[in-house]
Amino acid sequence: MVAPVNPWADQPMEPAGPFPDVPPGKPVRAAFHATAAAAFRPRDQVPGEGGLVDLHLGRPRDTLVHMKLLATLLLSAALSFGADISGKWTATVVLDAGSGSPTFEFKQAGETLTGMYHGQFGDAPLTGTVKGDKVEFTFGTDAAKAKYSGTLDGAAKMKGTVDYGAEAGKGTFTATKD
Repeated sequence: MVAPVNPWADQPMEPAGPFPDVPPGKPVRAAFHATAAAAFRPRDQVPGEGGLVDLHLGRPRDTLVHMKLLATLLLSAALSFGADISGKWTATVVLDAGSGSPTFEFKQAGETLTGMYHGQFGDAPLTGTVKGDKVEFTFGTDAAKAKYSGTLDGAAKMKGTVDYGAEAGKGTFTATKD
């Protein structure tokens, strides 16, 4: 039986060998583990004080992760407040009973929406809510109430569904901010 042969037995263990990160005299097995760990580390990061250091920023990786998390939280908070839709809007409404082009004057305070409807059914105060990009508002009396449910498309466009009750029926609407 032939004894196993170490292919590196006659070669000096120096950085120029098969494992360039290995200091002289370090065993090959430990050198393999160190090289394998380096292979899975992004090339623009090196071991440093406090963890991995990003060579592009010169900061420990943990700090970069915290900065990304903070930016994400700030963006989420900004989006959760939604857009302020205060102002005059012109709509196109298509119902089972016909179509029209009412205008709305919205006043928004936080998520609360108030304002006026001006259209075929006269003028009426409206109330509603704005939650993120979702807008809902109603106007009219208990006998004849209109309900709008829409989604903002940017800061100056809105579209959705409308229900004017049994007389005029249901339909869709699009609106643009004047």
